[in-house]
Amino acid sequence: MELHKNRLYRFVHDPERAAIKFVWSAETARMSDDDFKDALSNFAGFASELAASNLMVDLREFRHELSPEAGAWRDAAVTPRYNKAGVRKFAYILATERLPPEDAPPPSSPQERFQTRFFDAESEAEAWFAEG
Repeated sequence: MELHKNRLYRFVHDPERAAIKFVWSAETARMSDDDFKDALSNFAGFASELAASNLMVDLREFRHELSPEAGAWRDAAVTPRYNKAGVRKFAYILATERLPPEDAPPPSSPQERFQTRFFDAESEAEAWFAEG
């Protein structure tokens, strides 16, 4: 079920998997860091409201160049909200050519209490969510 949609992104809820999918659009090429922050705040709000233990972010169309401050802001302001919401697994969907090497460490910050992985297909992330 679609929860929210605008020119930059959309959120889709999958209650069977206790998951929310966040799909960025190519319009992100023209967004600001404030737009990014608003989007992540909105996503964290839905994660909390719906007790979503599995979150998926599709970055295949994401075009914005984040400032270092935006990443630090995510760690300080949004990650604690994901933790409080009970998020257990966080999947990033990337184009195959953008996937990190298999032996690369997971992309997480010390504050995260959830597992994070990269995938190149939604079906792989969904299978990972189903593993429990």
